[in-house]
Amino acid sequence: MSRPARQSGSAGILLCGLLAVTVVLLTGLGRLATGVLAASRAQTAADAAALAAAGELAAGRTAWAAERTASVTAAANGARLLRCDCAGPAVTVHVSVTLPFSQPVSGLVRAAARAELHPECPG
Repeated sequence: MSRPARQSGSAGILLCGLLAVTVVLLTGLGRLATGVLAASRAQTAADAAALAAAGELAAGRTAWAAERTASVTAAANGARLLRCDCAGPAVTVHVSVTLPFSQPVSGLVRAAARAELHPECPG
């Protein structure tokens, strides 16, 4: 009977391949988690900005003052105010947060929120 040929080094190649796949998967999961956190930060900033703008309107201030407060509040939460519809009893804000990645997945995460003033609620 003949002996099987020696396969020296095949375990090392298999281990290197497994390590490369693990690194790729962990990098992808890290980017996904960062994207989810950025989306959460954007939504939090939008909610806070809408509430702050509605509070300004409830206090009798102008739509311009409400928009400025929304912008400052969004910035304090790590976002940039894109648009604020501050006219009337409802406030709608749109904000964006920049993803911290370099190429190819960099970009913006956007969120919107709405806050409404009710006349029966004191300001």
